[in-house]
Amino acid sequence: MKKTLILLCAVMLFWVTATYVVADTNPFQRHCGRSHHLSDEQLVRLSAAEAAHLIRCGSISSTALTTALLARITEYDFLNAFITVDYEGALAAAADADRRGHHNHKGPLHGVPVVIKDNIHVAGLPNTAGTPGLEDFEPESNAPVVQALLDAGAIILGKTNMHELAFGITSNNAAFGAVATPYDPTRFAGGSSGGTASAVAARLVPAGLGTDTGGSVRIPSALNGIAGLRPTVKRYPQEGITPISSTRDTAGPIARTVEDLILLDSIIRRDRSAVVRANLRKVRLGVPTDFSMDVDNETAALARKALKKLKKAGVTLVEVDLTEIRALNDQIGFPQMGFEFLLRHPGDVRKRNDLFRLCRTTGTCNEGGPGKSQKQNHSQHCSDEPLHRLRPPVTSQTTVIHLRHPT
Repeated sequence: MKKTLILLCAVMLFWVTATYVVADTNPFQRHCGRSHHLSDEQLVRLSAAEAAHLIRCGSISSTALTTALLARITEYDFLNAFITVDYEGALAAAADADRRGHHNHKGPLHGVPVVIKDNIHVAGLPNTAGTPGLEDFEPESNAPVVQALLDAGAIILGKTNMHELAFGITSNNAAFGAVATPYDPTRFAGGSSGGTASAVAARLVPAGLGTDTGGSVRIPSALNGIAGLRPTVKRYPQEGITPISSTRDTAGPIARTVEDLILLDSIIRRDRSAVVRANLRKVRLGVPTDFSMDVDNETAALARKALKKLKKAGVTLVEVDLTEIRALNDQIGFPQMGFEFLLRHPGDVRKRNDLFRLCRTTGTCNEGGPGKSQKQNHSQHCSDEPLHRLRPPVTSQTTVIHLRHPT
């Protein structure tokens, strides 16, 4: 029963938010109004759904939007949100979108720029997965989740920075640099999809894709004040994504609005049905009490405020104790991911201790068993050695960011 309830908590939270905020909304059907000239500052603040609507109506051009976003990416390069920026490719795709015009548009994201985490394959662009060991790897084909966005008319601005091999929650990358949050560049952006979240929050792009194995979409979305969706495993195709855990890995959309999450989710699933308002009085939402411990006062107050809004809207809140489930997950989570990682990468991690070096990026080594703290396990089993053992270490003279700018 408890296992069922914990799964429902995550699903219901997205469903309630989506249906409450975007009730009876179909982002594929909007009427065109009077055309207005938008400044670059206004362009970069558009959501994906808004941008798609204005491009389809001819109110703005894809080239103008893409140019404004690329300029902002250059201005905010100190966030280190990108590993690869495809200036030339993005501008060429935007020009093609404008040439197609209203009568030949490709789909609901026609001419709208997005970004892709650098562990999801994009044909012709490097797929480093945040490690120098894969710095020269360029996939020949797109991951299915990327192909779905391209088929809908999306333009890929580039590949975003991430925690090395997606093993961590900070995106403090030893090879490509730490990703910062735009609200306070002295603080980390969360991970492992920190680059996508930072770029979306900084208005460098309306939306993008991350991946989530143990929180890698949800954590950076929360830390950057935006929206993220971790779908049920197998809701999206997993092919073309640098793997960690076959039972937990999934791509997930990141955006500034729930409407955009619905839009990207429907495109990836290739199901463009309208979202229908839910009867919130029939919704029971689990609230794990033990997850509210060790939370700072401001965060706790905001969480309580959000729960009050849901309750006022008719949602029934049910307090649940997930202490036992959480303890069991702590014992099995990292060993399970490690085992599945070894199955996928038998030649990359040859020794047992090499696997536990990966906890340098997560701080969650549970080899010592449930009786030892994470801090104790970290000090016993983790070293400061980087994960990238397949390549020489990066020096100050090494170029680690690929900027494809038209000459």
